[in-house]
This record gives sequence, C-alpha cells and structure tokens, in this order.
Amino acid sequence: MNNNFSFSEDIDKISTLSDRIRELENQGMLSKYKAVLEFADCTDIDHALDLTQNLECYDFYPDFSSPEDYGKLALLKTSGLKPNLFL
Repeated sequence: MNNNFSFSEDIDKISTLSDRIRELENQGMLSKYKAVLEFADCTDIDHALDLTQNLECYDFYPDFSSPEDYGKLALLKTSGLKPNLFL
C-alpha cells in the first residue's frame, strides 16, 4: 500500500487498522489476514480495513502448499470421505 493514502486524511483509518491488526494478532489470525491481503491484491487502506472484518469469508489452510492440495480437500469434503485418508 505504498503511497496509496494521505497521512493527514487517513490518520483515523490508519489508527483503526492498527487496532484491528493488533486484535487479529491476539486472536492468532494475523497469518490468515496476511494471506488474505495478498490473495485479494489489497492496495488501499479501505480495502485493508474491510478485509479485517470479513476474514470468515476466506478459507485458510497454512499447511497446504499448492492449489492442488486445496482442491483435494474440497473434493473430499463434498464426497464425505475423511480427509486424513488421502492428504
């Protein structure tokens, strides 16, 4: 988000974002938030603030290293099979 906001205009937003990030860190959700920021190609502070309130809209599996791993889990979930049999 380099140079995408005006310090004087957005100081309240920056403060709010800082508070929300601190809350996410205390909840153990900071890694998920960072992943969502990257996935959503977040480039402005309003979007970053919105994402702090909508993390439940995203699945996060840090142990998966590829889209194929996630695809296997999604397939297993819909089939009713136990994921630990194949992953």
